[in-house]
Amino acid sequence: MIFYKLYLLIGLLEVVLEFLGLPSGVFAVKPTLMPLLALAFWQESTPKHPFKMVLLAALFFSWIGDVSLLFQSYSPYYFILGLCAFLTAHVLYIWAMRPGLEYSLANRLRRIVTLVAVMALTILLVFYFEREGNEAYSGLVRFAVPLYSLVLALMVLAAAHQGSGSERYSILIFSGALLFMFSDLFIALRAFSNALAFLSASMTSGIIMATYIVAQFLIIRGMVSYHDRVG
Repeated sequence: MIFYKLYLLIGLLEVVLEFLGLPSGVFAVKPTLMPLLALAFWQESTPKHPFKMVLLAALFFSWIGDVSLLFQSYSPYYFILGLCAFLTAHVLYIWAMRPGLEYSLANRLRRIVTLVAVMALTILLVFYFEREGNEAYSGLVRFAVPLYSLVLALMVLAAAHQGSGSERYSILIFSGALLFMFSDLFIALRAFSNALAFLSASMTSGIIMATYIVAQFLIIRGMVSYHDRVG
Protein backbone atom coordinates (compact mmCIF):
# COMPACT_ATOMS: atom_id res chain seq x y z
CA MET A 1 0.00 0.00 0.00
CA ILE A 2 3.03 2.28 0.29
CA PHE A 3 2.91 3.26 -3.38
CA TYR A 4 -0.81 4.09 -3.18
CA LYS A 5 -0.09 6.40 -0.26
CA LEU A 6 2.84 7.92 -2.11
CA TYR A 7 0.68 8.39 -5.21
CA LEU A 8 -1.98 10.25 -3.22
CA LEU A 9 0.64 12.32 -1.42
CA ILE A 10 2.38 13.34 -4.66
CA GLY A 11 -1.06 13.87 -6.19
CA LEU A 12 -1.91 16.31 -3.40
CA LEU A 13 1.37 18.13 -4.05
CA GLU A 14 0.52 18.31 -7.75
CA VAL A 15 -2.91 19.81 -7.03
CA VAL A 16 -1.40 22.39 -4.66
CA LEU A 17 1.17 23.35 -7.32
CA GLU A 18 -1.65 23.76 -9.86
CA PHE A 19 -3.67 25.98 -7.51
CA LEU A 20 -0.58 28.07 -6.76
CA GLY A 21 0.17 28.44 -10.46
CA LEU A 22 3.72 27.06 -10.32
CA PRO A 23 4.33 25.49 -13.77
CA SER A 24 7.93 24.48 -13.08
CA GLY A 25 6.77 22.42 -10.10
CA VAL A 26 3.95 20.89 -12.17
CA PHE A 27 6.43 19.90 -14.89
CA ALA A 28 8.53 18.10 -12.29
CA VAL A 29 5.73 16.37 -10.37
CA LYS A 30 2.96 15.52 -12.84
CA PRO A 31 4.94 12.93 -14.88
CA THR A 32 5.57 10.88 -11.72
CA LEU A 33 1.89 10.24 -10.96
CA MET A 34 0.98 7.40 -13.33
CA PRO A 35 4.28 5.50 -12.78
CA LEU A 36 3.57 5.58 -9.03
CA LEU A 37 0.02 4.29 -9.54
CA ALA A 38 1.36 1.59 -11.88
CA LEU A 39 3.88 0.51 -9.23
CA ALA A 40 1.11 0.40 -6.63
CA PHE A 41 -1.07 -1.74 -8.90
CA TRP A 42 1.85 -4.01 -9.82
CA GLN A 43 2.71 -4.52 -6.16
CA GLU A 44 -0.87 -5.30 -5.10
CA SER A 45 -2.20 -7.37 -8.00
CA THR A 46 -1.47 -11.05 -8.24
CA PRO A 47 0.64 -12.49 -11.08
CA LYS A 48 -2.49 -14.22 -12.39
CA HIS A 49 -4.54 -11.02 -12.57
CA PRO A 50 -6.24 -11.49 -15.99
CA PHE A 51 -6.04 -7.85 -17.02
CA LYS A 52 -2.78 -6.87 -15.38
CA MET A 53 -1.02 -5.88 -18.60
CA VAL A 54 -4.16 -4.20 -19.99
CA LEU A 55 -4.47 -1.95 -16.93
CA LEU A 56 -0.74 -1.22 -16.93
CA ALA A 57 -1.06 -0.25 -20.59
CA ALA A 58 -3.99 2.05 -19.72
CA LEU A 59 -1.82 3.77 -17.11
CA PHE A 60 1.05 4.01 -19.60
CA PHE A 61 -1.13 5.76 -22.18
CA SER A 62 -2.51 7.99 -19.43
CA TRP A 63 1.08 8.93 -18.63
CA ILE A 64 1.67 9.81 -22.30
CA GLY A 65 -1.46 11.96 -22.15
CA ASP A 66 -0.28 13.70 -18.99
CA VAL A 67 3.12 14.53 -20.46
CA SER A 68 1.70 15.60 -23.83
CA LEU A 69 -0.71 18.08 -22.25
CA LEU A 70 2.21 19.71 -20.43
CA PHE A 71 3.43 20.93 -23.84
CA GLN A 72 0.10 21.85 -25.44
CA SER A 73 0.90 25.58 -25.24
CA TYR A 74 3.79 25.00 -27.65
CA SER A 75 1.74 23.29 -30.35
CA PRO A 76 -1.88 22.15 -30.77
CA TYR A 77 -0.54 18.77 -31.91
CA TYR A 78 0.44 17.99 -28.32
CA PHE A 79 -3.22 18.35 -27.37
CA ILE A 80 -4.18 15.92 -30.15
CA LEU A 81 -1.48 13.50 -29.01
CA GLY A 82 -2.78 13.72 -25.44
CA LEU A 83 -6.33 13.18 -26.64
CA CYS A 84 -5.33 10.08 -28.60
CA ALA A 85 -3.38 8.71 -25.63
CA PHE A 86 -6.30 9.11 -23.23
CA LEU A 87 -8.70 7.71 -25.84
CA THR A 88 -6.52 4.59 -25.98
CA ALA A 89 -6.50 4.42 -22.17
CA HIS A 90 -10.32 4.55 -22.11
CA VAL A 91 -10.57 1.74 -24.67
CA LEU A 92 -8.25 -0.37 -22.51
CA TYR A 93 -10.32 0.39 -19.40
CA ILE A 94 -13.48 -0.66 -21.26
CA TRP A 95 -11.76 -3.90 -22.28
CA ALA A 96 -10.71 -4.57 -18.67
CA MET A 97 -14.25 -3.91 -17.41
CA ARG A 98 -15.86 -6.56 -19.63
CA PRO A 99 -15.86 -9.40 -17.06
CA GLY A 100 -17.72 -7.27 -14.52
CA LEU A 101 -20.52 -6.22 -16.85
CA GLU A 102 -24.00 -7.08 -15.55
CA TYR A 103 -27.45 -6.19 -16.88
CA SER A 104 -29.48 -7.11 -13.82
CA LEU A 105 -32.61 -5.27 -12.70
CA ALA A 106 -30.74 -4.12 -9.58
CA ASN A 107 -28.72 -1.50 -11.42
CA ARG A 108 -31.25 -0.71 -14.16
CA LEU A 109 -32.06 2.78 -12.82
CA ARG A 110 -28.38 3.73 -12.59
CA ARG A 111 -27.77 2.43 -16.10
CA ILE A 112 -30.73 4.30 -17.59
CA VAL A 113 -29.92 7.58 -15.82
CA THR A 114 -26.26 7.28 -16.78
CA LEU A 115 -27.06 6.48 -20.40
CA VAL A 116 -29.42 9.43 -20.80
CA ALA A 117 -27.22 11.88 -18.91
CA VAL A 118 -23.92 10.94 -20.54
CA MET A 119 -25.22 10.76 -24.10
CA ALA A 120 -27.15 14.04 -23.69
CA LEU A 121 -24.06 15.74 -22.26
CA THR A 122 -21.88 14.40 -25.09
CA ILE A 123 -24.26 15.62 -27.81
CA LEU A 124 -24.90 19.00 -26.19
CA LEU A 125 -21.19 19.57 -25.63
CA VAL A 126 -20.29 18.95 -29.27
CA PHE A 127 -23.11 21.22 -30.48
CA TYR A 128 -22.02 23.87 -27.97
CA PHE A 129 -18.45 23.87 -29.26
CA GLU A 130 -19.68 24.03 -32.84
CA ARG A 131 -21.89 27.01 -32.01
CA GLU A 132 -19.15 28.82 -30.12
CA GLY A 133 -17.00 28.89 -33.22
CA ASN A 134 -13.83 28.88 -31.14
CA GLU A 135 -10.73 29.00 -33.34
CA ALA A 136 -9.17 26.19 -31.31
CA TYR A 137 -12.11 23.96 -32.20
CA SER A 138 -11.21 23.47 -35.85
CA GLY A 139 -9.40 21.12 -38.19
CA LEU A 140 -8.53 17.71 -36.77
CA VAL A 141 -9.88 18.73 -33.34
CA ARG A 142 -13.45 18.85 -34.69
CA PHE A 143 -13.17 15.15 -35.50
CA ALA A 144 -11.05 14.08 -32.52
CA VAL A 145 -13.16 15.64 -29.75
CA PRO A 146 -16.52 14.01 -30.70
CA LEU A 147 -14.75 10.65 -31.11
CA TYR A 148 -13.05 11.02 -27.76
CA SER A 149 -16.34 12.08 -26.13
CA LEU A 150 -18.07 8.98 -27.49
CA VAL A 151 -15.38 6.63 -26.18
CA LEU A 152 -15.39 8.38 -22.80
CA ALA A 153 -19.18 7.99 -22.68
CA LEU A 154 -18.82 4.27 -23.40
CA MET A 155 -16.29 3.95 -20.59
CA VAL A 156 -18.67 5.61 -18.13
CA LEU A 157 -21.52 3.36 -19.31
CA ALA A 158 -19.32 0.27 -18.90
CA ALA A 159 -18.54 1.46 -15.37
CA ALA A 160 -22.27 1.90 -14.69
CA HIS A 161 -22.83 -1.74 -15.63
CA GLN A 162 -20.34 -3.13 -13.10
CA GLY A 163 -22.11 -5.57 -10.81
CA SER A 164 -25.48 -4.77 -9.29
CA GLY A 165 -24.29 -1.30 -8.28
CA SER A 166 -23.97 -1.95 -4.56
CA GLU A 167 -20.69 -3.87 -4.48
CA ARG A 168 -17.55 -2.05 -3.35
CA TYR A 169 -15.77 -2.53 -6.66
CA SER A 170 -18.83 -1.31 -8.56
CA ILE A 171 -19.03 1.90 -6.55
CA LEU A 172 -15.28 2.52 -6.87
CA ILE A 173 -15.16 2.01 -10.64
CA PHE A 174 -18.33 4.01 -11.33
CA SER A 175 -17.22 6.90 -9.09
CA GLY A 176 -13.82 6.93 -10.80
CA ALA A 177 -15.38 6.99 -14.27
CA LEU A 178 -17.67 9.89 -13.34
CA LEU A 179 -14.74 11.89 -11.94
CA PHE A 180 -12.74 11.16 -15.10
CA MET A 181 -15.62 12.51 -17.18
CA PHE A 182 -15.87 15.59 -14.96
CA SER A 183 -12.13 16.23 -15.31
CA ASP A 184 -12.27 15.89 -19.11
CA LEU A 185 -15.34 18.13 -19.24
CA PHE A 186 -13.39 20.89 -17.53
CA ILE A 187 -10.48 20.42 -19.95
CA ALA A 188 -12.81 20.72 -22.94
CA LEU A 189 -14.67 23.75 -21.58
CA ARG A 190 -11.38 25.49 -20.83
CA ALA A 191 -9.93 24.72 -24.26
CA PHE A 192 -12.92 25.44 -26.50
CA SER A 193 -15.15 27.96 -24.70
CA ASN A 194 -15.30 30.78 -22.18
CA ALA A 195 -17.68 28.89 -19.88
CA LEU A 196 -15.06 28.74 -17.11
CA ALA A 197 -13.97 32.37 -17.40
CA PHE A 198 -15.25 33.01 -13.87
CA LEU A 199 -12.48 30.72 -12.57
CA SER A 200 -8.79 31.56 -12.65
CA ALA A 201 -6.55 29.40 -14.84
CA SER A 202 -4.80 27.96 -11.81
CA MET A 203 -8.09 27.09 -10.08
CA THR A 204 -9.37 25.34 -13.20
CA SER A 205 -6.14 23.36 -13.50
CA GLY A 206 -6.32 22.42 -9.82
CA ILE A 207 -9.88 21.11 -10.18
CA ILE A 208 -8.96 19.16 -13.32
CA MET A 209 -5.99 17.47 -11.67
CA ALA A 210 -7.75 16.79 -8.36
CA THR A 211 -10.63 14.96 -10.06
CA TYR A 212 -8.29 13.17 -12.47
CA ILE A 213 -5.93 11.90 -9.76
CA VAL A 214 -8.79 10.55 -7.64
CA ALA A 215 -10.50 9.10 -10.73
CA GLN A 216 -7.48 7.02 -11.73
CA PHE A 217 -7.02 5.84 -8.14
CA LEU A 218 -10.67 4.74 -7.80
CA ILE A 219 -10.75 2.89 -11.12
CA ILE A 220 -7.57 0.93 -10.38
CA ARG A 221 -8.64 0.13 -6.81
CA GLY A 222 -12.05 -0.92 -8.09
CA MET A 223 -10.55 -3.23 -10.72
CA VAL A 224 -8.29 -4.85 -8.11
CA SER A 225 -11.25 -5.22 -5.73
CA TYR A 226 -13.31 -6.92 -8.44
CA HIS A 227 -10.66 -9.49 -9.31
CA ASP A 228 -9.95 -10.15 -5.63
CA ARG A 229 -13.66 -10.85 -5.20
CA VAL A 230 -14.05 -13.24 -8.13
CA GLY A 231 -10.57 -14.77 -8.09
